[in-house]
Amino acid sequence: MPSTLHEIVEYRPSDIEWKVTAGIWALGLIIYTLFIKIAAGILLDRTKMQAQPEPAPPIQNATTPSHPA
Repeated sequence: MPSTLHEIVEYRPSDIEWKVTAGIWALGLIIYTLFIKIAAGILLDRTKMQAQPEPAPPIQNATTPSHPA
C-alpha cells in the first residue's frame, strides 16, 4: 500500500479495528437472521393472524340438558 511518502509499507489492523469489524459482522448476521425469520413466516403463510387458534365452543354444563324436552 503506498504511503504519503510514496513508499510501500506493511499494514496490520489493530485489535480495536478487528473488534469493530467483528461487531459489524455480528450485527449484520443478527439483522439477516431476523429478516430470514420474517420472510419465512410470510412465505409459509404463518403470520400472526393465521397462527391464532380457533376459539373453542362453549362448554355446556353436564347437569343441564342440552335439548329441552
